[in-house]
Amino acid sequence: PNLTLYDHRGQLVSLASLRGKVILLEPVGMTCEACQSLSGAGKVGCFGHQPAQTGVDALEDYFPRYTGGLSLSDPRIAYVQVLLYGLDLHAPSAADAKAWAHHFNFDERPNVFVLAGTPELIGPASFAMIPGFQLIDKNFVLRAWWHGETSTGADLWSKLLPMVPQLL
Repeated sequence: PNLTLYDHRGQLVSLASLRGKVILLEPVGMTCEACQSLSGAGKVGCFGHQPAQTGVDALEDYFPRYTGGLSLSDPRIAYVQVLLYGLDLHAPSAADAKAWAHHFNFDERPNVFVLAGTPELIGPASFAMIPGFQLIDKNFVLRAWWHGETSTGADLWSKLLPMVPQLL
């Protein structure tokens, strides 16, 4: 859906405003071990004294390997993390999004958006999406999705990430 949420900069961001870019959207639970790792816990430590998943590196490290050398800093790509669950498993605040973005060094990157979810987004469906990714093309069409080990969507490594260059 076209979500409009506050980002880590305190600005309202509509996903549809990113039309024209390939959007890699990651639903995040701040207590999710894989989310911590994929955000970069192995480099900067975990956020909020939460554990990280062992054996999982930052998405930024995997991205070039599975996209033919592309970088998450590519201005044609918008990397969007939607913080659905805060450390207390309730909806996070804009301050939580700012702290998360700062901790993982996302706060100064122009094509990275850390959005604070709302209470309406909390529920079994959103919980099941974590960890996960959605790939949205430049025309704002969902092209692939993956969540966790039980996903029936596109495999993250062999389908979803390798699709990024095709969509640019």
